[in-house]
Amino acid sequence: MITVKANGVPLDLNKDYKIEIKKHSQLFSFDKIMGDMVVDITFPETDNNRSILLDPNNFALVRDSKEFENSTIECNGNILLRGTIVLNEGFSASFRGAIGNLSAKQSDMYISDLDLPVRTFINASSYDDSTIDYCAPTIINNLFFDGVSKSQPSRIDVDGNEIQETLLQKKHANNFYLINSPAFAGNVDNNLDELIFFASDINTYKLTVVSPFMFLFNATKHIFSAYDYFIRENEISTISELRRLCIYNNCDLNIMTSDTSEIIQGKELKDGTLWVFQKFDVYSAAREMGTFTINKLLPDIKLSEYILGIQNLLNVVFAFRDDNYIDIIDREKVFDAEPVDISEYQIGNWVLGEQKNVTLKFEQKHDENDEFFSVYYKDLSKRLDDFADDLNTIDDLEFTTGSFLGELRRVKENNAIYEWNFTVDQNAITGLEKQIYSWKFISNDFQPGFINYSSEQNEEKVETCFSTLAGDTIPIAQQPGKCSLRMSSEAPFSPRLLFYKGGLSCSNETDNYSLRFNGDKGLLQKRWHVFGNWWATRQKVTGKFHLPQSVLQTIDINKPVKSADGTVLIDEMITQYSHAGPLVTQIVGYRV
Repeated sequence: MITVKANGVPLDLNKDYKIEIKKHSQLFSFDKIMGDMVVDITFPETDNNRSILLDPNNFALVRDSKEFENSTIECNGNILLRGTIVLNEGFSASFRGAIGNLSAKQSDMYISDLDLPVRTFINASSYDDSTIDYCAPTIINNLFFDGVSKSQPSRIDVDGNEIQETLLQKKHANNFYLINSPAFAGNVDNNLDELIFFASDINTYKLTVVSPFMFLFNATKHIFSAYDYFIRENEISTISELRRLCIYNNCDLNIMTSDTSEIIQGKELKDGTLWVFQKFDVYSAAREMGTFTINKLLPDIKLSEYILGIQNLLNVVFAFRDDNYIDIIDREKVFDAEPVDISEYQIGNWVLGEQKNVTLKFEQKHDENDEFFSVYYKDLSKRLDDFADDLNTIDDLEFTTGSFLGELRRVKENNAIYEWNFTVDQNAITGLEKQIYSWKFISNDFQPGFINYSSEQNEEKVETCFSTLAGDTIPIAQQPGKCSLRMSSEAPFSPRLLFYKGGLSCSNETDNYSLRFNGDKGLLQKRWHVFGNWWATRQKVTGKFHLPQSVLQTIDINKPVKSADGTVLIDEMITQYSHAGPLVTQIVGYRV
């Protein structure tokens, strides 16, 4: 018998009632998060239903909500679906599963707006992701204080030019300003004293930005906890490099107040003659370290973007269970799971559908507020046919002649791309012009990646909001930072990941992995090789089955099933139920 319960209380159903439950796998969804659902439930207008559903047709009655959480659909005592009954009109309703509930809760909220735990910064020489939520690796960002306190000209140079630059900006306008700068003890060198800086101090004073980076999966745990969901299993947690991924941010935890006043200090000479008194700002900065909330370290993105961003980068799946638990599944390993044998219940044979042969294009959304990408990145994905073999070093490039104008070469040593092009050189004496051919830098190598590429095929995109930082030995950002002297809206940052390597070290690659899609250590080779090539040439199939409830309960929609015709990964499973039990189940999936 079918039973629908609202908060544990059974609702009346018609004697000939039938229900259709749709379940969707997350394995094949790259642009939205699919959930389980029942499209339509019509309850009879009985006194019992009026009481439980708060008299839906009584328009004079004021209700807090038309939704009834903690509801279940059961058949012969077995729970088929947990979720929420949503009244549409009168006694007509739909049933929303776990993902639908999560979607309704998050709505338009950013993860940075969530009520997440408060932490006190621990200044350590190294960080363990199993015992602490964050790490504090060193990166370079010489533009962190760009624009802070830039209100009045601070001095006039010897040529009479007004220089709109405070001492704070002058100090940090060098190429090696370190965020989380290391101290002699091996931890972050955090100067918390009240300091007054003069022009003469410019090369000696300390002003360390302290910016902890949340470990990706620790942040994920806290984000889902805010919605009352909990991670039960993470299939890639055994890969230490992926487990220690951390989320970049550009926030200074120090609380700073400032004061400036202009003074005259010394003389400035031009050609040995007194030209003008040199004017400087005296900059005083009082700094103290307080507690911080985790959400302060997270980018302004919605939960759906966060989930899809991780899935489409690392080739994992967040499998939402209806008991408020989440399993993180490794797509690369789904073919290794033992399939459930449903041969004896099959009605006829699998019906073959479309055979795909497409190009998969993988794109990262780079941070346009970082000059390394806004200035030095150009998408060259429409010029794939112009690429010749990769070169290892710049020296190799200098000894290589391009075979055609516009040829592109990727240099592994500095992760850059160069184009064979020419410039016109004019002889200063004769006025004659001469074309000089040479390699010119065209872009950094954070390019989109491709699987099963052919210019003749249709293209399917797999997009992620997660990118990374440039830099080889130490990651480099070139963007303004968030601090108490600047409004947060003036220094936005997008989702970017780094590998934490212990101590105060991080990078966009390790010995085994890179956060680029391309290359021998790239994500396409390391994380998408098996599943990606299979997905590009997938074969759709449809089959019907008389599956008893005992078998339906053993099927995990994110794992394979098999019959006499072979093994299939399920995309969608639709089961009809009557009061007698399950009727026909239709499975739409792809051959393995």
